[in-house]
Amino acid sequence: MGKGIHPSGYNNIAVSIIIFSLLAAGLSLLPIYLFIKILAVISAVILILWVILFFRKPKNVVASPLDDEIYSPAFGEVVVVEKIFDDKYFNEERIQLSIFMSMSSIHLNFMPCNGILIKKEHQKGHNYHARKAKASMLNEMSTLIIQSNTGKQLLMRQIAGAMARRVVTFINENESAKAGDTIGVIRFGSRVDLLLPIDTDIYVKLGDKVKGGWTIIGKLKY
Repeated sequence: MGKGIHPSGYNNIAVSIIIFSLLAAGLSLLPIYLFIKILAVISAVILILWVILFFRKPKNVVASPLDDEIYSPAFGEVVVVEKIFDDKYFNEERIQLSIFMSMSSIHLNFMPCNGILIKKEHQKGHNYHARKAKASMLNEMSTLIIQSNTGKQLLMRQIAGAMARRVVTFINENESAKAGDTIGVIRFGSRVDLLLPIDTDIYVKLGDKVKGGWTIIGKLKY
């Protein structure tokens, strides 16, 4: 597990404890078999623990990141590594690197590099499955433009998935942070996209499992 629970999960955990406990208590009062009542209690405990695991803090994050290093912004699986042309923010070719966060992943998001947030946009949208390509354009998301300490800019998208209903970004425009700092959370299944400069050295491939704030996924060119 991690190093405790992040404060962003307190309300969700409290609500889940109330709801699942009431459901279990209600079932226990019904004239049904004892084993069903026991199963209801066990299920409630499992569901509460499951919600708690979403918001656990990771054991390790990078201690002294270098300015040209890019760290994974999320826990999960690399599902996209490809060149695209971005005509909305950079008007140039970029490397898209996407990380899918499963229902068992830590759902906190992390600063991918040392730098400053220069732009933040929130978009309401659909809830397509986060693995689908159209999720990057049509789902609810928060788009962050980060200027690294190298002078290079990268884009990070927090994208809600089929089960996610809330994208939260803690960092604000003109705030500085270092790689590995917790800057957001996506609740209950989602994905994070990075659009990196085309000359970035990429250290991961499709299918790789990465740890937010810990796995080095690439290096920027000065």
